Amino acid sequence: ASIVKKKKQMAKNKKQREMTREVRKMLHKPEELKRKLQGILDTEESECLNPDSKSVGISMKRQVYQKAYEASIVKQKELEFQRKREEKAGGKADARDTSRQQGDRRQQLAGGPRTGNHPRG
Repeated sequence: ASIVKKKKQMAKNKKQREMTREVRKMLHKPEELKRKLQGILDTEESECLNPDSKSVGISMKRQVYQKAYEASIVKQKELEFQRKREEKAGGKADARDTSRQQGDRRQQLAGGPRTGNHPRG
């Protein structure tokens, strides 16, 4: 009996991973995610009102879309905050980034921390 449960759990996990990958492609489109999530919620609500329905609890699809929608909103807010911060900083941030890049390059030329597995030669 535990083998059957394990196989069912593995199948469920696989399906959830596939759905998550599919939904991840839409992270930059929060409005589309919201629309699909609303469709799922409407479907679940109509199933709950139907006494013949056998669905119990929150569907996996709803969970996946809900998490993705929340993540897309967070990402959108972060990008908005970052854009505002860059606008406030103006030219100051550009000068700091350039000097940091020059310092990194100097460190590489001076034999600083190496990246990669290539021997010096």
